[in-house]
Amino acid sequence: MGDTVLNVQEFCEKWGVKRPELSLLLGVPLGTMAHWFAAGAHERSTPVSIQKTLTQLDFLFTVLLSLKEQLPEARSVFDVVCERKKGTVFQSQKKRPE
Repeated sequence: MGDTVLNVQEFCEKWGVKRPELSLLLGVPLGTMAHWFAAGAHERSTPVSIQKTLTQLDFLFTVLLSLKEQLPEARSVFDVVCERKKGTVFQSQKKRPE
């Protein structure tokens, strides 16, 4: 991952993500996020932990977009591998409790 750090506004603009979607991705209430988008008295900077998560999501989205463009069959292969791995450690990592 590069040194680029995105704030919530930059991430949303770059990827076309709407605030409710970002709220789900980050696990943060919309009300909290509103402060990060606000200007003036209600404005708060995006916490470093969230900026790190946005950097990771940016990297992930970039990789997924690249795979989508280069390997359209990658999803079907991944699904076959997941099916084959049912009941293994691989599968249990996918279903972590929150």
